[in-house]
Amino acid sequence: MATWTIDEPEKLTFDTVRRLRVRTVAGSVGVVGTDDRPTLEVSELDGLPLRTISGEITLAGCSGQVEAQTVSGVVQAHGVAGDLWAHTVSGDLTLVEGGGTVGARTISGTVTLDVSTPGAGDIRVTTVSGDVTIRLPQASDLQVQVQSTSGQVASAFDELHREGQPALRSIRGRLGAGTGRLQASTTSGHVALLRREPEARESR
Repeated sequence: MATWTIDEPEKLTFDTVRRLRVRTVAGSVGVVGTDDRPTLEVSELDGLPLRTISGEITLAGCSGQVEAQTVSGVVQAHGVAGDLWAHTVSGDLTLVEGGGTVGARTISGTVTLDVSTPGAGDIRVTTVSGDVTIRLPQASDLQVQVQSTSGQVASAFDELHREGQPALRSIRGRLGAGTGRLQASTTSGHVALLRREPEARESR
């Protein structure tokens, strides 16, 4: 595997990128999908390279496998058609128009997912105290299991049933054919499953 050391502003061009891993501590990173050759552009460096804690990561229009890691920075993804894995400690995670497999893990950050393709891939979310909000298409195909130890759980889908125990609140069931899986777990955070209504067709 080829490696590069960057110690000054620079632009690199690659032949093919099938998987992208982004880690940041104090800088901001933006990833935008394009039909041109993949390019990495570093516009500014301050301090030791590759040290990241509170930087923000923005992903847009990516179709391959993407992994993003930060400590307290925010991870925002829009139109990511490929698989996405995002990990933070206290930073929030937001995915809009996601269509592939999603893995999100955080300690105290909130997780907000807006899924556009029903049953296209598995969704797995884990937090300790962060709240989880997931909006799914009305015609989703998912096996669902969401739970919170001390937080509240809510669902807009009548097909799912609620289970309550002294130390665990959960919602389980199947949506559609159940070809994909949705698992969301938190210790003290709240979990909400929202329904995404189909877009209205324009009348002729």
